[in-house]
Order: sequence, then C-alpha cells, then structure tokens
Amino acid sequence: MQIYQHKSELNGQSIRDWHSEQGGYSPEYSVYRVRVSHEEIATGHRWVDQFVAFLEAAETEKVTGLVVGAWSDVFGDPNEVVPIAQALVDACDRLPNLNAIFFGDIIAEECNMAWIHLSNLVPLLSAYPDLTYFGVRGASGLSLGSLGHEKLQTLVVESGGSDVQVVRAVTSAQLPALEHLELWLGDNSYDATAKVDDLRPLFSGDLFPQLKYLGLRNSYIADEIAVAIASAPIIKQLDVLDLSLGMLSDRGAAALLASPVVAQLQKLDLHHHFCTEEMMERLQALDIKVDLRYPQYDYMSLPNNAHKQDLNGQPIKEWCLEDGGCSPEFSVYRLRLSYEEADVGERWVDRFAAFLEAAETEKVTGLVVGAWSDAFDDTDEVDTIVQALVVARERLPNLEAIFFGDIISVQSEMPWIALTDLSPLLHAYPNLTYFGVRGTNGLSLGSLCHEKLQTLVVESGGLDVQVIREVTSAQLPALEHLELWLGDSEWGASLTINDLIESAGLDAQVVHEGEGAHLSALEDMELWLDDAEWGANFTIDDLKPVFTGEVFPRLKYLGLRNSDITDDIAVAIAQAPIIEQLDVLDLSLGTLGDKGAAALLASPVVAQLQKLDLHHHFCTEEMMERLQMLGIKVDLSNAKGFKDADDRFVAVGE
Repeated sequence: MQIYQHKSELNGQSIRDWHSEQGGYSPEYSVYRVRVSHEEIATGHRWVDQFVAFLEAAETEKVTGLVVGAWSDVFGDPNEVVPIAQALVDACDRLPNLNAIFFGDIIAEECNMAWIHLSNLVPLLSAYPDLTYFGVRGASGLSLGSLGHEKLQTLVVESGGSDVQVVRAVTSAQLPALEHLELWLGDNSYDATAKVDDLRPLFSGDLFPQLKYLGLRNSYIADEIAVAIASAPIIKQLDVLDLSLGMLSDRGAAALLASPVVAQLQKLDLHHHFCTEEMMERLQALDIKVDLRYPQYDYMSLPNNAHKQDLNGQPIKEWCLEDGGCSPEFSVYRLRLSYEEADVGERWVDRFAAFLEAAETEKVTGLVVGAWSDAFDDTDEVDTIVQALVVARERLPNLEAIFFGDIISVQSEMPWIALTDLSPLLHAYPNLTYFGVRGTNGLSLGSLCHEKLQTLVVESGGLDVQVIREVTSAQLPALEHLELWLGDSEWGASLTINDLIESAGLDAQVVHEGEGAHLSALEDMELWLDDAEWGANFTIDDLKPVFTGEVFPRLKYLGLRNSDITDDIAVAIAQAPIIEQLDVLDLSLGTLGDKGAAALLASPVVAQLQKLDLHHHFCTEEMMERLQMLGIKVDLSNAKGFKDADDRFVAVGE
C-alpha cells in the first residue's frame, strides 16, 4: 500500500503548507506542514533550517498542529531524523498550544512507505504533554519506547511492514485517554513481523478502556485478525472496527458475520478487500454502515498476484523464526524468506529445520514452500529444499498437502521460477491428497504414480509439453482435480491441446484399447487457455474429445478459462454430450460475448447446471439479463462492456 497524496487535514483541522521562501503563514490556519522539496534538497536545504525559519515567521502560540514532511534523505540516513526530532523537542516552549503532530507525511513519489527511515520518537510525546494526536508514517528504525501519555486520544502508525517491537510498545502503553488507535501492519515481505498473538492484549478491552475506534489496517493477516477479534471483548466497546486496506477474504468476513456483537457497531470498514460478491451481499445485510469499496477479488484470483490463503481447504499460517509461529488452531504452514532475510544469507532449509524443532510435526497436514534465496536461476538450491523435505518424511507422518513455489509477481515472475525434479516428494509422502507447484523452468514430475492423490495443480507461465506428458501418462487412480496452467509459448510453452489429448492416451487407437483408464476417476479438470498472442495455438477441434464426455466420465466441473476463443468454445460445448454430466461449466476470464452466450442459452441442458461461471466477459446488458433468467447460478461479475472481438482481451495475458 502506497500513499499518493499529502495529508489535507490533521486532527480535524485543515493543513497549510509552509515554505521559507514563500512564507505561507496565515492567521486563518493553526496547522502547518513543513517539508523540503526535491529542488530545495538539491540546493542543500535542510528540514531543521526550514523549521527554524517557520518559528521566526509564525505566531507560534497559535499553532496547534505540525506535520513533518519530507527531509533531505528519507531513504538511508536515520541520523537526519534525530536532529529533526530534537529541533521539535527544543521548540516546545515556543509551541505551548501544540496538540497534534504527524511525523513523516511522505508520499510514494518521494519514498516508498516501507523505506522511510525513522528513529526514537518518544521524546516528542514527552516534550508535548498536551498532545491529543500523534501519528507517524514509516517503520524502518522506528521506536516508540515506553509509551505513556495522559492526554493522547489518537495514535496512528502507518507502515508497509510494522516491526513486532512497535506493536508491543503500543500494546503495553499507558494511554488512559486513548479513543482512536490505528495500526497499519503491512506485509512480511516488508518486514512485518507482528502476529495475531502480539495483538491479543488489545482484544481484551482492558488496555484502552476509552477506545471507540480500532483500525488494524493494511495487513496481510486480516483474516486471522478478523477471526480473533470477532469474539473478543474489545468489540463490545467499539463504535468503529476498521480492517481496511488489507487482505480480508471470505474466511475473515464469515467470522465477523458469525459474531452477534459486530451488528452493534456503528461502522465496519473493510474497503480494499478480497471478498466475493456473495459475501459482500451478506455483509451489506448487517444493517450497519459497512464500507466495501474497492473489492480486489478478481485481482487476487489471478495467478501470481497474491499468496495462497488456504491449501486443500485449510487456512495457511505464516511461520516465522522469531516467534515460533505455531498455533494449535492451524495445521498448514507457509515457510518463506523475505527480501531482507535472503540478502543477509539466510537459507530456506535452515528455516525449515527450525520449524521442525518448534512445531508439533505430527499435527502438520500441509506445507507451503514460499520464496527461497534465489528463485530465479539456482536449481541447486531447489534440489536442497526437495531433499530436506524428503528427509523429514518420518517427522511429518500426516502430511496430506504440499504446494511448492508460492512466489508472487513482486518476488519473481512465474516463468522465471527455477525448479527441478519434484517427483521425490510424491514418493516420500504416500498420504498426499494434494500436490501443487508454481513455475515450470526446469520442472520435472518424473514417472507419476500415487495411489491417494486427488488434486494435482501445475501453475505455469509456459508449460513444457514434457510436463503435460508426465501428467497425462500418470498412474493416479484417485485423481479428482487436475489443474494445468498452460501458459505462453514465449516462455517455453511448447504444448498444444492436441499434445494434451494424444499424450493422455485419447487418440482413436488408445481410446479403443481402453488405455488411460488410470485417470477415469477424474472429476475436476481446469485448463487455462491463454490467447494466441501468448502462445495458445489450439483450435476448437482440439477440444472436441473432451466434449464427448467419454474421456472423463465422472467429470463434474469443467473449466475452459482465460481463452481468446471463448465464443467458439461456448458454441461447440452448448450441444456437446459433456454438458449433461457437469455441475459447473466455467468459461470465465476469457472473451465471451453475445455470440457464445446466445449459444449457451439455446441449449436446454445448460439450465440443468448448478453454476455457469462467465465472470470477466464482454456481453451486452441485454444478454446479461437473459442469462440471469436461466434459473441457475450465473456469475456475470467483472463485465468489461461490449467490445468487438478484435478488441477483447483475456484476464491473464494482457
């Protein structure tokens, strides 16, 4: 989360910018922002000099609020923050009526919020005993020490990655008048180390008895926070609960809905969230003010944009070396390295060894392998990780699910993730029901043979045909869900749909002989069919063997998604035998327009589906109204508006 506009008000008062050269003091204003511009920095201006000039020009006894804006080196010189804080402390007698300070009003074009260097700011609170508002942006080097203040009513800490020590300083503070607490917790990719357990002193309600607004914002663990706070005593005293700007999804929202106390709030702020439309409707029925602006569900549902939130139906808990991170509520854990940890030489296998020592490993049912030191091109490191997991098989007797490579685009683009032969993992864990991997650069699945595997997922930006042949010649008698992201030929995807059919044993000769029966239990197949510009070189004829219904007789969900020929697919499948056995037909994320939609409407069998998923489409409003009258669940969200076929685009691959 980045801030793109400077603050316009502080503690309910408008802010006026002040510059030494232009002046800017006006008796109409009592709150001022002092900052150094790019041009002033280039000519050697310092913030403290700007502040001295302000004190000389202003009627300081009338100043009630100060905003500290950009200084010379917000990136790399924490020593500059010390004299700024000291200058403010020294001016306390000149500013007898100051009741509000915001330190670090720095926007994205000046510095990424996570990179703003700070220091110990406790002296400011000690110097100004009449403060009712104190706020700060940035967390690198920030210290709030031993917080104690008799009159402070509002405390705001805005961060891209809040250190646990800052959170603990707040949750052990002596702030008897506090009514508004706002903590931006951030993402652990930016060193956010605070966990739900660190916040529990807040949830008791005993710490800040006057608190009416609690904002735990901009957090990657918003779901865990929602689950914990939904039944906590604190919620009974709040007017406003603010979990906005974070990664709240249906899991956290459901926990809030299950709490009878949430309906007694005046406001529930969840804007910028990842809830589905169905969940949004349920939240809007709460009969209180619920802010659900800026839904991000479609963004989150696209590959490589957000870390996985659950695995095999179970929520994922981040595991961190510092606090152990294990909890009896969770059985699935994600282990990954942050940028900073990788930079100082930490290794994923060392993190895993520490996890094995800390966890009750017999209770662990799922593992997510996140970012390692060099996800780009070091296959030797991946071999080491695989070997560590194999060696640990006796320590993890109940492991049922593995996802390898939960690496998002800000860490590495999917086609660049370096992998290796992962088949030893399947051999080492005979009780696996779920196996998934992201990336295919160097990937091999070997000779796939597993008695219990029900779900196999391969997420790729360019899937090599050899991997497809390994999958479709596999001995996987229990397989129910096969998910292949086929990718872009520019990134090495040499596969065509004909390869898929042929290597699966689906040509006329093999079907006649009955081979391929080892995949006869398949119930869920999802193919991501990227547009031709990104290497998809199939035709509708290549898909017809699937449409017969003979290839996968137990198929209940068919997803032919993210395709630039969705109209052609819809026309072909509308009258195909396969549709009679399906519960769900998913043609979402592609280029469906009125032509394909009309074909679906003309099929009497489509109305027997449980769900028709068409989200991200190019249908007209008239056609959408007709589809909604089918009498089944039809997802028509994320409508792109009618466009000619040549102007349409798939959701993944623009």
